[in-house]
Order: sequence, then structure tokens, then C-alpha cells
Amino acid sequence: MKMNTYFKRSWRKADMMNFGVIPEPAHTILKRVYLTLFCAMLSSTIGSYLHLFWEARGLLALLSSIANLLWLYFTSPRRVVYLALFFIMLSSTFGSYLHLFWEVGGLFTVLSSVASLLWLYFTSARGVKKRDSLLMIAAFSLGASVDLLTEYPFEIDQTLVASLLASTTVGIGTFCFVVNAFDILDSHTSHGMLKVSVVLTLFMGYFVVYSQEILYDARFGNINSINRTITVLFRLPAIVVHSARLCLGMNAVKAYFNRNWKRTDMMNSGGFPQHAHTSLKRVYLTLFCAMLNATFGSYLHLIYEVGGLFTVLLSVASLLWLYFTSPWRERKRVSILMVAAFFIGASVGLFTKYLFEINQGFVVTLLAGTTIIFGSFWLGAKTNSERRDIYISAVFESWILVYMWFDGYCDIIESHTAHSMLKVYAVLVLFTGYLVLYSQEILYDARYGDVNFVNCTFTVFFCLPAIVIHAARLYLGATIQQHRQIHLE
Repeated sequence: MKMNTYFKRSWRKADMMNFGVIPEPAHTILKRVYLTLFCAMLSSTIGSYLHLFWEARGLLALLSSIANLLWLYFTSPRRVVYLALFFIMLSSTFGSYLHLFWEVGGLFTVLSSVASLLWLYFTSARGVKKRDSLLMIAAFSLGASVDLLTEYPFEIDQTLVASLLASTTVGIGTFCFVVNAFDILDSHTSHGMLKVSVVLTLFMGYFVVYSQEILYDARFGNINSINRTITVLFRLPAIVVHSARLCLGMNAVKAYFNRNWKRTDMMNSGGFPQHAHTSLKRVYLTLFCAMLNATFGSYLHLIYEVGGLFTVLLSVASLLWLYFTSPWRERKRVSILMVAAFFIGASVGLFTKYLFEINQGFVVTLLAGTTIIFGSFWLGAKTNSERRDIYISAVFESWILVYMWFDGYCDIIESHTAHSMLKVYAVLVLFTGYLVLYSQEILYDARYGDVNFVNCTFTVFFCLPAIVIHAARLYLGATIQQHRQIHLE
């Protein structure tokens, strides 16, 4: 009962998405909670920072590190961009707040913005100080004028604009501090700081939802700010689960885990119609080609480092293009899928390297092993027409080929990485078993119509938890039923 109480929250989706006016008592409570959290975290940060430098390196190192950070802010040429962004947003925010309180924005500030930008454009690049001054003036004028462009076309209040600019300024200033701190850290610690930045970005989203819960609870009485400070992390799993459940909806979650096939369909090893066989071969071929393109893109990133912001943006653009393309245009969808797979393969190494510190060669080997598995299943479906023959030939061929691939790769790498390769081989062996279950679901769905083989390229990974849980539930249910029958007899 205590666990149910922990995960049960009273607020609904409408409360979570409420952007209306906050009553004055609730606003006071929210400010008090924020102030308590800020002071508590500030004290904790100071204590941790003092312990880091006082005990480990001494007071002199503490003062030296602060001096180094201040020096880097103003002297490091590699970090000038972040500092410039901070001052630009600060000037823009100041102008926006002046317009909020005294309505300084008007035709004059608009003309000043245009004139400053034109003057900046025609100023020589050698006049750095002059260009900096013009940029700050332009940012100030734009901040004072932006309300004229947001209020009338979009009906956005100036308070919201000023708050957005202020938040962006604080965010850029924080990022500027973190990036400048990298100069006094080693490479390994810098990667850790990047991971921390990603976690803090996600935490800010959670903190917004946590604030909404505070405002909801403030309707029914006073809030203990000290208790809320202590429970801000303790409540995280419950609030995240509850908000996700509200956004997705219980029906969507049930539909995801609810599969129509039964245990007899899962264990069926008999024949199947010709159109189902054709659908299965097309799914295997699409999966094989998509993974082959992803492996090729990842290999190019390993050799020439083609992955970057450009490939990430192209991956997102390709996926959006695929999503909005009509399902009847199969050839176009397949072409877009192959392009998306290539750019995803070229981009995935960026995330695995910085988030998990996984070597790019390891990623290429994993993708190549998955490609071999899909290719083996496609060849098995192409040369056989019985389920048992397809699965047995495909599974054993994929095991042998993947083992040969990993065995040849492990000969040229160090022992530690070779042990990791053996773990990956075990995962791929289990994945072949899942692919058999997924194939059974495809043949089951093929009874009731054509199978969208392009969508199957995504659902083979997205539906993995649902299919595995459903198969385990069917198997355990049948086992329990057999034991009950034995005891009754």
C-alpha cells in the first residue's frame, strides 16, 4: 500500500499542462520553495567545492582555481563565443525588461536595431571593439523591440518574452562557466562534465513538472518548503512515471503491451500462405538493407569522421520526411529509410562516445553483427518455405557468421575489448531468438492483410519489450496451468 501511495499522484494532465495565472498565495509558496532549494544547493555546492580544493590541494589551490576561471573567461580565445553570447543575451534581456516597465520599445528602437545591424555588417572585421559595441547596442534595441513583433502577430505577453530571454541568459552563462571549466580538467573529466550537462538538462524538465505539483498542492493549504526541498529528488521517480502515464495514456500503454497472438501462434511451426512468405522476405530484406546502410555510415565515420551536426540534422530531417510520406508510396519510403539509416549510422558514434565512452570500432562491429543476422534470416526465407527450416538455418548460419566475424576482430584488439565482444556476441545470440518471435508475429499479422515492411524496420526494436513480455506471460501462464492440472489429477 505504501508503494501505491508513493506512485499515486492526485493531479491530472490538465493540471500538469496548466499555464494560467498563479494565485498570490501559491506564487508566494513557489518562491519560498525555490529560494530554499537554491540556498540549500548553494551551501552544498560551496561545501563540496571547499572540500575538493581545501583537503585535496589546499587553500592556495582554491584561490588559484578561481583566479584561473576568471582569467579564462576574459583571455581564452576558444571561449570568446560563449562569453559573447552571454553578453548579447544580457543586453537583449535588459532592453526587454526596460520595455516591460517603461515601454521604451517603438519605431525608434526598431530603426536603431536595423541601423545597428547594418552598421555592424559594413564595419571592418579588424575593428573588434567597435563591432562588439555595435553588437551590444543592436541586442539591446532588439530586446526592446521584440515585443512589437510578438504581441501583435502572436499575442505573446511581454512578461513571457522577458522571462524567456532572462532564462536563456542564465542558461548561456551557466554553459559558459561549465565550458570554461573544461580548460582546467583532463579529457576524461570533461567527458563526464558533458554527461552531467545532459542530466541537468533533463532535470530541468522534471523540475518544471515538480513546480506544477507544488502549485497544485498549494490550492489545498500551505506547503512546507523544507520538506519540499528534501523530497525534490525523492519524488522524482513517482512524478516522472505519473506524468508519462498521463501523457501517453493508459490505453496507449495497454495497447503497446497487448498482442493478439496466442501461445499456439507463437509455437506454430506449420506452413503459411504464399503472400505471408512474401511479406516475411520483404521485411527481412528491408531490415538487412537498412542495417547495411547504417553499418556503412558508421564505418565511414570510423575512417573519415563524417559524423557531426550535419548528419544528425539530416537524420532527423529524413525521419520526419519518412513520417509525413504517404504509406502508399512504398518506393519513396524505402529510399528515405535507407538515407535515414545511413545518416543515423554515421551519427550514432557521437552519442555512444560522449555519453557511454564506447569506441567507434566497437559500434561498427555491433552494427555489422546485427546486419549479418538480418542477412542470414533473409537468405533463410529466400531458400526455404517452411517455418522450421527458415528459423533453424537462419539462426545457425547467423551464429556461425557472427562468431567468425567477432573471432577475426578479437585477434587484433586488446584483451579487455575482447571480453566485451564476447558479451555482445551473447546479446546478439539472444537477439536471434527474439527475431524468431518477431517473425511469428509478422506471419500472424499477414493473415489479416499486407504488412508494412518499412514500419517493421522500426518496430523490430521498438516492440522488443512488448513482444518479450507477452511471450513470457504466455509461456508462464501455460506452465502454471499445466501444474494446476497435475495437482488436480
